[in-house]
Amino acid sequence: MLKFQGFKISSRSKIIQKSIMLKKVINIFKALYRGKLIYFKRLNISKRWIGNDYGGFYIHPNYINSNSIIYSIGIGEDISFDLDIIEKFHCNVYGFDTTPRSVDFVEKGNAPSKFIFNSIGVADSSGVREFFLPINESHVSGSLLKTPIVSDDHKVLLKFKTLDDIMKSFKHVHIDILKIDIEGFEYLLIDYLFTNNIKINQLLIEFHPDLVEKGKSLTKESILKLNSLGLECFAVSDSFSEFSFINTKITANENS
Repeated sequence: MLKFQGFKISSRSKIIQKSIMLKKVINIFKALYRGKLIYFKRLNISKRWIGNDYGGFYIHPNYINSNSIIYSIGIGEDISFDLDIIEKFHCNVYGFDTTPRSVDFVEKGNAPSKFIFNSIGVADSSGVREFFLPINESHVSGSLLKTPIVSDDHKVLLKFKTLDDIMKSFKHVHIDILKIDIEGFEYLLIDYLFTNNIKINQLLIEFHPDLVEKGKSLTKESILKLNSLGLECFAVSDSFSEFSFINTKITANENS
């Protein structure tokens, strides 16, 4: 055992701390390689991790309650974020994914009634669209875009709706948390948000700069577009993939 200022620190604790630091360093190098390491100002507000290490995001918990409206776009085969936020805040989560394997995963599962799943995709226009399935058939994530991880030979026609059409169908006038993980199409969806008056309090998004051309510069441009909508970043995951934004109208009262 080691002693420091009257406290005992076990060798095991030191090994765990070194392991955490090594993981962070590895994540930084991975982010650099994939073009994900982007420096910008972040708001200094409270944050809370929701979900597991793979499918989780940071949220600002102060204004989330049982009446909050949560949209989760891109489910895949991981609903840890959705289940965790339901458990902690007792709110409804509206999940959206049209990927065949994801639909099968949810339908065969035993999700709580507060997880309201919709087997449609969310895009910048409504209608039936061509969707590319992954090259690796053991993977779940496809895309509306022709990216390096999807196959041009394996395509299906699937149903998509815009956020505006979806919100009207549920009679929602705002979204408290909008979570997006859609394998590169997030950039086009941000353009849609930029040109439409969608009221969002928090936006959680996984950027995929390694899946699109000029991904790093496109990510920077997307962040600037979100900033112009009053959405400022307050947290980024250790993998530098999951970004969390909040509407500054909400934080204005906290900082005043």
